[in-house]
Amino acid sequence: MDLLTKAFAEQKPLEIVYLAKDSQLSQRVIFIKQMNNHSILAYCCLKKEYRRFMINQILAIKIKNFSN
Repeated sequence: MDLLTKAFAEQKPLEIVYLAKDSQLSQRVIFIKQMNNHSILAYCCLKKEYRRFMINQILAIKIKNFSN
């Protein structure tokens, strides 16, 4: 099971590095609401709203641990 699927199944937050359409890198903490083979719909803590992220533009991913 990959990290996206695991985080979605367990409703865990993810920290991602994302390459936006304007070629800017962005670090986000997200909570996945829906996903398919190409994109995920997730609540973005930075923007404080639901956003769609293209999976092929996610450059790094880890499950966020809030206990630290």
